[in-house]
Amino acid sequence: MITEKQISLIKQNWNGLRGVDPVLIGDVFYRKLFLDAPALKALFKTTSEQQSIKLVEMLNVIIARLERIEELSEDIKHLAIRHVQYGTKPTHYKQVGIALIWTLKQASGSQWNAEIEEAWSTCYTLLSNTMINATKE
Repeated sequence: MITEKQISLIKQNWNGLRGVDPVLIGDVFYRKLFLDAPALKALFKTTSEQQSIKLVEMLNVIIARLERIEELSEDIKHLAIRHVQYGTKPTHYKQVGIALIWTLKQASGSQWNAEIEEAWSTCYTLLSNTMINATKE
């Protein structure tokens, strides 16, 4: 369960990153992901620029609706099913989460702290568990 305070922290942190080029955020994220898990690179068929834009757009949608996360559950489930078709396995979600949190930490610089990290980790765990469970249904 994500708290109101965690939602607020995530929104504040994300708003502080709005001025960063989405392609740069995505590039850092995917470089970290592929450095840690090189086998995952084969799952991505579009350009890194396109992937980066999709990543940031997805984060924008999720963050805008965090207070009403249940409204996103069907969209999240459909996203999970599409990712299975791409070859995504439940174990991949942990690697993606590590790369995402690391990227957010790097982008946030001195604004990052343990409370923000816990908020993002809670949010990611909630979303990734929803996706993993959707693929089991």
